[in-house]
Amino acid sequence: MELTIQLDAESAKKLVYLKEHSNTDPASLLAKVIDQAYQEIQPNKKGAYALFEEFGLVGCMDGDDISLPETDHPSIRESIQKKRQQGTL
Repeated sequence: MELTIQLDAESAKKLVYLKEHSNTDPASLLAKVIDQAYQEIQPNKKGAYALFEEFGLVGCMDGDDISLPETDHPSIRESIQKKRQQGTL
């Protein structure tokens, strides 16, 4: 797709700077900016696990009691045992 745009003087300077310092052509720079803006406004299609992992909430437990997941709640213990039997843990 061909695109013609008008930039103000300040934006034009910034574009020249980016082009020179990143060795990237203006089309690639624009594509990157479009992709970033697109990702920001897209509805979040990540699952709960991916979101927790992204925010550092997976495997982020502090403490000395390494048996806590097994002793905290019977259903957790049963789930862990089931996963061990299935070979998924």
